[in-house]
Amino acid sequence: YLYIFHNATLTVTSISPSYGPDDGTINLTINGDGFLYGKGVNGNGFLDTPEVKLVMDGQQEIIGTGTQVIDAGTITTTIDLTGAKFGQWNVVVTNSDKKVATFTQPFVVKEIEVEVWTYPNPAEDRNDLTFRYFLSKQVDVTIDIYDMNYDLIESLNGGKIQPDGYYEKLWDISRIGSGVYMYVFKAGDKKVVKKLTIVK
Repeated sequence: YLYIFHNATLTVTSISPSYGPDDGTINLTINGDGFLYGKGVNGNGFLDTPEVKLVMDGQQEIIGTGTQVIDAGTITTTIDLTGAKFGQWNVVVTNSDKKVATFTQPFVVKEIEVEVWTYPNPAEDRNDLTFRYFLSKQVDVTIDIYDMNYDLIESLNGGKIQPDGYYEKLWDISRIGSGVYMYVFKAGDKKVVKKLTIVK
């Protein structure tokens, strides 16, 4: 039998990502040293895959599934955060020899964050206006613009799914008259409603 055994002290030095939303699964990569992996010797069979779990006082542990040891310094696992309490969770790795390592920096479960603003606002003597927004997770995004009678003027982005990050969306206002408008920014189940002004 092939035998692979890493005898370094079990440590966790980094995790990626370091946060996630409470409405789905994430693929977590854990870096460190001393992860046991491989086959046993003399017919002793396979070494058990290390256990990875998130731990918070007063909460049920969240145990990783599909855990794989890439090498003695890297583990990957899938964590289901559905319904997990917002806040800081400890990442705990337990080897098959029962040695335990806890990462010193917590994993954070948080609600999706959305920030959106327009530039310029008011838009004076311009043919375009820019929506700038930030997403903390991958979601579908739609921007609907209404006049103050709640009539839909234009819909942008069409529910396009976008990864987390900062974005800019240009809106052609060359044929839009002066006035105050309302836009509804939808990202997943989050909705932001704001006003913008166009001056021609």
